[in-house]
Amino acid sequence: YPLLVFDISCGFRPVYIERLTEDKQGFLWVLYPRSVQRVDGRETITCKPAGPFEGLTSDDAGRVWLASQEHVCLFDQHRQDFVAIPLETLDSTRRIGSVFEMPGGRTWLITSNAFFEYDARRKIFKHILKDLPIPPNYITRSFTSCLHTLFIGHGPYIYQYNTQSGILD
Repeated sequence: YPLLVFDISCGFRPVYIERLTEDKQGFLWVLYPRSVQRVDGRETITCKPAGPFEGLTSDDAGRVWLASQEHVCLFDQHRQDFVAIPLETLDSTRRIGSVFEMPGGRTWLITSNAFFEYDARRKIFKHILKDLPIPPNYITRSFTSCLHTLFIGHGPYIYQYNTQSGILD
């Protein structure tokens, strides 16, 4: 098996790595407490977006996302830096959670109060699932998705919600 070793000589600080993701082009993205690196094996690009950030993910469209408790950022190829992406509705009590991919290449975001879908044309996250039968105050750290199913933490429970059928278990 081919094996690449990345260490301090390549610019990595392994002790401080918080998240890793690989994008569609094969770049490795590394989230540190105060920076993000993009590595292709030869060159490393470092960005220092205003953080702190907790989430780093890439989607099937080749976009790379950063998420903090307060906002979401998208890597802009032209600027070679991350730019904040607004949410359609403002709510200062909302806590940002994970950016994740749904079937059909749809990029979604969970917050403590709502779900959002990225609208690439408008460059905004639009509010969706407005009739979700689980009241807001979602536990964003207790969340995952699998195909059309969302597993949502709320209070002492984890709910299973099918986004196609609208069935809640």
